[in-house]
Amino acid sequence: MPLIHILLMFWCFGSLGGNVPKDFPPLPDFQKRVNYIAWYKQARHVSDVDNAYLAYARFMPGLIGSTVSKSDWPKFDGMLTATEEQRKARYPRWDGPMPWDPRRHPRWEDSYQRTKGILKQYAAAAKKKTLVAPPNKNGESDTLDNLLVSILLPHLANLNRPCSRGIREAAWRMKDGRISGKRFARAVHTNLRVAHQLKDSVFMIEGLTSVAIRQRTYRNIRWALAEGILSKKHVVALAKLLRRIDRDSVDMAPVLRGECAFLLDALQYVYGPITGGAPRFNGKRYQEVTRQNMGAANRFALGARLARNPQAAAKAILDAHVAMIPHMQPGFDKKHMQALGDLYERMKKSSKVTKALLLGSSGYGRVYQIAAQCEADRRATHLLAEIFAYKARRGKWPKSLKALGKRAGKLIKQDVFRGKPFVYILHGDGPVLYSVALDGTDDGGQHNDHWVNGDYVFWPIPDSAELLAASRLYRVPDEKLTAISAIDAKRKGKTVFVSAEVASISSRPSKKHGLRHTVGLSQGGATIELFYYESVGKKLTENQKFKPGMRIRVEAVVVEGSGHTPRLKLSDARNLAIEPQE
Repeated sequence: MPLIHILLMFWCFGSLGGNVPKDFPPLPDFQKRVNYIAWYKQARHVSDVDNAYLAYARFMPGLIGSTVSKSDWPKFDGMLTATEEQRKARYPRWDGPMPWDPRRHPRWEDSYQRTKGILKQYAAAAKKKTLVAPPNKNGESDTLDNLLVSILLPHLANLNRPCSRGIREAAWRMKDGRISGKRFARAVHTNLRVAHQLKDSVFMIEGLTSVAIRQRTYRNIRWALAEGILSKKHVVALAKLLRRIDRDSVDMAPVLRGECAFLLDALQYVYGPITGGAPRFNGKRYQEVTRQNMGAANRFALGARLARNPQAAAKAILDAHVAMIPHMQPGFDKKHMQALGDLYERMKKSSKVTKALLLGSSGYGRVYQIAAQCEADRRATHLLAEIFAYKARRGKWPKSLKALGKRAGKLIKQDVFRGKPFVYILHGDGPVLYSVALDGTDDGGQHNDHWVNGDYVFWPIPDSAELLAASRLYRVPDEKLTAISAIDAKRKGKTVFVSAEVASISSRPSKKHGLRHTVGLSQGGATIELFYYESVGKKLTENQKFKPGMRIRVEAVVVEGSGHTPRLKLSDARNLAIEPQE
């Protein structure tokens, strides 16, 4: 075990005999009520100059001090901000972003125009140092709505979904057929700054929001590299930006303080109102907090009534959370994962009331795992930026991660799931980069989205070939598309790009090619046949399979059919894309 972890453990356990550890909530003595909302105010005190909350309150509804009405909040309905159902219905490439042309996507453009003012203010607020939500309760009265858990965090919904996604989709908006490298970098900068504003929160929901924004931003960067939308200059600048603003590892240890305070506050409430005498279990309050019936049939609740030592339960809660600190540090180790689970179960079993308060919760091991995955995501994305910057400067891929030198530090090169460098392999068609994932075993780059029973491949992006090919076709300007009515015998042997609607589908045997498939295409009253053979058909994905009425974009070669009639030949599945539906 690293020395820092050993020292932390001695500090933690040495502190439990008397004083409460620094930054942790005080233990209730059940003689005088502890105001845990007041503790939060002190633990998260920050000056108005550094606090981004006030800046967000100027344009977000529902925040404390905000004068903005909900009706003033615009509707986000773009490439990434539409609901999942809408994206899947209108946008076949729902698995990743893509460059989009305002002329072909009026709905997305309307969303962009409606929301760009909000996103400008979001970017300005991101420049603040931290984000601390002022409590909307004072905690002074001994009532259910004055528990620490009752503090509302309305800013999170708007930060996490509309704003963080909106600024990413705006970065993919094309102007004159190109993406702005500067705007893309600003979007990365803004979202990572927002994530860092939340990273030291004592609330788990804020910590997880920070992780979610970081992961989506890292994924966005990898898609940009895959799409090839950034110039060499902007790739080098992006690597430099990440080194400058995203140096902190993903650390969820701070949220243990807030989670501990939530439980202590609830436990104190169950044994209230506090009168200075011996604490007594309050069945009504127990029902309010746990939503459990106190009827005779509920043996679990009746067992909670018999829990007469709340002081011991409170100390068990505090001891467990403090002991978790060294195990919640950035990185991943199965021993720490197991220790977190053991400590959590021990705390859960300390009393029937504590068990009821934690009912339905799976513990902090999953949070530790999510943080470790995000940290692997962070390091791998930094590495890829450095790998692409190396190629931009030298015109070739690095032969190994060592070739990156000091630009990629030792920690960045290290896979959190095995304490050794990420697997980097250079093939003839480019590099491969992956993590061995949760089991710590190298499975030869067999990707698993869930980080189990395989590796996690960062590059090339798994199952991205169809999506990247579709994006290439989407980016062909309308003026370079060929009208079906203009295709004649003079274009024989030439490659054309066509956007059309599928009118009919048929197939027949072919002696040389197994099957020959024919698709009738229609456009503005004109028609033409597109054909392809079985070898191409086998490579079509489920999304690409032709259906009457669907709109397609295709790159095909003009060939001569029977009666000298021109036809289109599809020779590669990667030359077919389904048009996004608005």
